[in-house]
This record gives sequence, C-alpha cells and structure tokens, in this order.
Amino acid sequence: MNTVAKQMDLNGRGVRVVHHHVRKTAGTSLNAAFWDLGGLTLRSMGKRSRVRRRGLVFQRHKRKRIEAGDYFFANSHAPVEELALQPDTFTVTVLRDPLRRLVSHYRYLRYLRDDQHAPLTEPYLAGLSNEIAWVGADFGEFLDRVPHQHALAQLGTFDREDHVQRAVERVLKCDAVCFTETFSADLAELAATLSLPLREMHERRMGTDVDLSDAHRARALTLLQPEYAFIEQACAALGRPTPAALARGSAPAPIAVLGLPRGGTSAVSGVLQQLGVAMGDRLKTSGSAIEHPTYEDARLRALCRQAYDEPSPVRLMSDEAIVEGLKAWFRFRADTAVRAHAPIGAKHPLLMAMVPELVAAAPDVRLVRIDRPVAASIASLRKRGWWNPDKSEVLCRTLHQQGEAALQGRTHHRLSYGDLVKEPSREVHRLIDALQLQPSASQIAAAIRSIDPSLRHFR
Repeated sequence: MNTVAKQMDLNGRGVRVVHHHVRKTAGTSLNAAFWDLGGLTLRSMGKRSRVRRRGLVFQRHKRKRIEAGDYFFANSHAPVEELALQPDTFTVTVLRDPLRRLVSHYRYLRYLRDDQHAPLTEPYLAGLSNEIAWVGADFGEFLDRVPHQHALAQLGTFDREDHVQRAVERVLKCDAVCFTETFSADLAELAATLSLPLREMHERRMGTDVDLSDAHRARALTLLQPEYAFIEQACAALGRPTPAALARGSAPAPIAVLGLPRGGTSAVSGVLQQLGVAMGDRLKTSGSAIEHPTYEDARLRALCRQAYDEPSPVRLMSDEAIVEGLKAWFRFRADTAVRAHAPIGAKHPLLMAMVPELVAAAPDVRLVRIDRPVAASIASLRKRGWWNPDKSEVLCRTLHQQGEAALQGRTHHRLSYGDLVKEPSREVHRLIDALQLQPSASQIAAAIRSIDPSLRHFR
C-alpha cells in the first residue's frame, strides 16, 4: 500500500468517496484530482469502469458496483435517488450557473462534431453520436433538440421529477458541495477536509466561446428557471453566494429608478444612461409631437405589464412570480454588466409597486426615488391624454402610497425632479456621489446637457 493509500486508511477503515457528477460543471476536473492519486488521467482511464492502481480502486457509473462500496473513489451520472450508498460514504458534487453549464454542453458537443482532435481526447466519442446530433446550426437549434433532462441536468440529478424542494434537500445531504465558479478554492477545502493531496487537473479544454443572441439567451433562461430556483435555494441554505452573484461580483450593483408616470423617471434615466449606466432598450413613446426615449428595457417593460394591467393598480401576478420574473431579467442583463463593467439600470413606473420584489430579486440593487408632486404627475398625464383621467389618478396615488411605504427603512437616494430641472449640474453631481459612479468629464457634461427644460417631456 503506497503512502496515499495508507493515509486514507483512517481509524482502520478506508475512505470511500462518491461524486454525484453533473456534466459540464468541472466534474471531470474533480474526477481527475482523485484519479491523479492513482497516477491516472481521463485518457488512461479510457472506457474502463473499474481500475485498481497504487492500492486504490476507482469505480465509474456501474450502479451495483457503486452501491457495493468496494472502492476508494466513484463517480456517477445517475440521479441521487437511484443510488443506495453504503454508510459512511463521503459524497460530493459540483454545481454551476445553469446557463453557463448549458452553453458549455453545447460547446462540448460542437467541439466533438467539428474538431479533428476530438477522437484523441474523448474516450466516449463513439457513444455520443445521438447528443452530437443536437448541435444543429446554432444554439437555437440546440435548444430545440436537447432533451429536458439534459438541459436541466443539475436539477434532474437531485430529483428526477424536477421537484425543486426535494432536490435542495438531497443536495444539502452531500458532505461537500463545490461550484465551478469557485472550483480552485473548493477543491483546496475538499483536500483539507479529506487530508488528501488533491491537485487541480484540467483534462478538457475545447471549443470557442458562444456569442448568444438575445432571443436565444431569453429562451434558455426561461427553460432553466426551475434549475435557477434550485441553485439559488441551495446556495441560500449553504450560506454561499449564487454563481450568478459571483459573476456579477466584478460589476457594479444594479440601479432601479422609481417614480410615478410623468414623474421625471425618463429624464433621470437619460442622465444615468449618459453617465454610463446600461438602461436597456431605448423605446419610443407614442402619441407625442416630439418623441423621446423612455429608457425602459423591453423585457422589463413586458414583465411589468404582465404584473399589472396598466393603468389598473390591481396586481395580476403573485409576489413570488414577480420575484422570479425579476430574477430572470437580472440574469438576462448580467452579462452586459460583467462585459462592460457597468451597472445595469431598471426603470418603469410600475416598479414603484414592486420595491420588495426588486430587493428580493437583487439584494444589492441601488434605489433612486424621483420626487415630483403627485398632483403634477396627474396633471401631466391628463395634459398628454394618457388613459382615462380617473384611472390615471388612482394609479398615481396608489403607486405613490405603495412606493413610499416600501421605501421606509430602506436605503435609497431621493432626487427632486424640480431641483434637477432648475439645477442640473448640482443634482447630477449629487446623483454621481450617491451611486458612487465614475463617469468621465465628457459623460458628466452630456448628462447635464440632457436636462433640457424646453422639451415637452419635462412638462
């Protein structure tokens, strides 16, 4: 028995480790760290399901063999509920941001299809022909073809019926839960826990990056919502940041602009856009002699109008559904924030009624409240002829009441719309300081110039 094997014979009983292996989560790298203790690699393991080397036994995939427990390390793609493991088995898994995992699966299959070196690096290539056929011409065709259980592989590994709460309960029973996004640190912690010299090994490097279209990204995020719920609940129970939060960690926190219809939110959002905040699609209003940007992101606007039949202040969606919708929207915009190292901005008057849900969806969101007298907003709506006058008044008063109640006790920056129009330079600099923005001198000048009281949308 070599030194490593002796080290693992703790208190007269061998260490037994099972890896609940979800594909494309860095699971092969975890396997490789254990195989390395026996002087093995992915290539030397080949297609063998059982290998003995240096006094250690490595097992793969065979359910009955894994349940028998006669090995040092085993990995399995089987759903956790299908495995009846021996007592005292140390279990570990690796989780990942669901969209990044799915894109990685697509890149992997595309590599197997297109790269001439694939037969040299992938021992299971011949058995993956059915999966390779999912690739198609682009990521959209892949989404059309990939089976549900492969698209939501993380959730399915911990519950075959995609029941989120059961899956969370099962993953929390693992002795170690690692994440792709923190794999190096998690592997080091695992090595310390097991007192094993685990080294980080990367067996696969393949494929080029995938530049997803907005439409494909939105489709994938909708498909993956149950798995995101699973990951987020598991992370909350583990006391760890979600993979999406880790990805956003290099980008500033998002900003939400709160105010009434005709309350100055478009003006302030325009200022923020000039200061470098990514406010989203610049939609045009209708029925105006001088059309102007509203700075409302198309998808956020659609979500708000699903939640409320504007101008009715009656909510049509549950609180939980709104939170999940906002989480999905923040995920969709997250890559913009990371790539540009710029905060994303959320703006729509109906967000005044969704402050608790905004904070639940993005706890680090920075809130900016635009003050304009309610009567002035109502008068402006009537002048513009938006909606029925009585309904618009009820909407404004309801949004004002709900928004002010929700903001009590919450950190936020208040900006007077009237002061912004009168003293744009002073108020723009106050906004920059409050949000800790770092615009250039030219961006500041453009933001101040954007406040033009001669434009109709300031009336």
